[in-house]
Order: sequence, then C-alpha cells, then structure tokens
Amino acid sequence: MNATIKDRMKFENVLRNLQKTTQKQLNDYLQEVIDYNNDKINKVRETINSGKLSQWVEQNARENLETLETTKNIRLITDLKNGKEWFDSKLESIVFKLMDFGFFENGIHFRYKSIELNHTRGLDVIIRVIDKTGEKYVELGNVKSRLVWVDCYEKVSHWRFITTFKKA
Repeated sequence: MNATIKDRMKFENVLRNLQKTTQKQLNDYLQEVIDYNNDKINKVRETINSGKLSQWVEQNARENLETLETTKNIRLITDLKNGKEWFDSKLESIVFKLMDFGFFENGIHFRYKSIELNHTRGLDVIIRVIDKTGEKYVELGNVKSRLVWVDCYEKVSHWRFITTFKKA
C-alpha cells in the first residue's frame, strides 16, 4: 500500500479517536459560544435600561437590539458551525504535529493521558507516545497541546494554540 495512503488512513484514524475523546470539551466550548451570544443581547438590553444614554444613542441601541434578537438563531447556528470547524481544526493541528514529530511509524501508539477544558488554561491535551516495535513498550514522551485564552487590551481577546513534545 502506498505510504501516503497509509499515512492518510493513520491520520484519519488518530483524528477520529481524538474527536471521540474530546467530545465533552467540544460540547463545553460550544456552550460557551451560546452563552457569549446570549450575553451580547443581555449587555445591549442592560445598556438601554441603564437610563444613561442620550435619546439618539438609545434609539440606535434599540435598533441594534432588535437586529440582534431577529437574527439570534441564524447567528447562533453560524457561530456553532464555525466553532465546531475551528475546534476540529485545532484537533487536526495536533495530529499534524504528531506526524511532524515522526510518530506515524508502525508500532507507535497513543494514549490520551489528560484532556481538560477550563477558563484559566483553556484546552489541555496530553498524549503519551509509546513505541511497541520491539518486545516491550517504550515510552517516547508526551505531546502536550494547550489551547490558551489570551486576554487582550489592544486587540480582540482570542484563543492561542501551542503544541510541544517532551521526551521521556
């Protein structure tokens, strides 16, 4: 069988397993997308109800609120679709890094040691890499991928994704 076909099959298999393993984290992330959309509407509503706006600004805020409420479901579906695609692209980048680190050889196995999604560190994925080419298992090290939330003051806050390998 062609090496590139084997690599592609291994890539898809590892990605599929990683997607199954991170399903809970994906659901948590998509819930944050839903909460963000709801918070956007609530903040505009709170601003209008504060009574601190001029008549002209309040009128614009009411029009903005009406637009947000009218398009809420369409924006939510779009944001959920984009969120899933974005999350999957991060998982794909982990698998590409595993490939770059040379872990698609025969006999290399992956064990998911730890997968967490939290607000302070984002998404952490630690994968134990094991070589079973000889008679016994040899731990090669850990691949750690971190999805880190970056609070920004001059730019929009965003997620940054980092993948590293630490030898055993």
